[in-house]
Amino acid sequence: MGLCSGGNKSQLIASTKPLMRQTVGQALINAAVIGVRLKNRWLRPSVFFVRRVPFVWVVEVFSFLSMIYSIFLRTFDAICVVLKSGVVVIWGVLMRKLKLLTGVALVAALVLETQVGMSALAGQVTGTGTRIENDVFQSSKQWGRGLSVPQSGQITRVMGGTYGFQIVGPNDEIVGDFLFPEQAVGFALPAGDYTIRPLVCRIHRHHHVEVTVEY
Repeated sequence: MGLCSGGNKSQLIASTKPLMRQTVGQALINAAVIGVRLKNRWLRPSVFFVRRVPFVWVVEVFSFLSMIYSIFLRTFDAICVVLKSGVVVIWGVLMRKLKLLTGVALVAALVLETQVGMSALAGQVTGTGTRIENDVFQSSKQWGRGLSVPQSGQITRVMGGTYGFQIVGPNDEIVGDFLFPEQAVGFALPAGDYTIRPLVCRIHRHHHVEVTVEY
């Protein structure tokens, strides 16, 4: 846009003046040569026509060159204005897009930081329980990993539990009794140590359950 400034435009016009003078001078010389040729070949009978035609041509050439020069200056100024306006508009659009992207990135960073913070604060524990009933030998065996909940939470996942299971407290009290595993999801548990006790049916005498609690 430096080309469109006032100083540069004045320098450009000043630099084109010698070229314009040279062009006008050359046009005058060409007009004179054409006039002489016309006089020598076709215009001898009419003195008035011989004297007037070269002058008219000079005026026409000068007017034409002046018009071209004026059109050039107006076009040059118009191009400068259009380019300046276009650059301003494009710059404004880019700045608005940049502000929008910056805002979106900031919101995404805040959401991610919040999720990371919540994940760091949250925790989960998993307890298991397995039960095998042997009717032939009249034996029963149960084992598993206890469910130790450090603070209040809720059950978020149950694997197995097809035949139902129970959650037993430290004093052998039944805290939760579920016939289906879906019933246990969302069940709230206070802080404490629990045991997973799988249930069996008359046909299926082997059962394994895993329970996950988030707090």
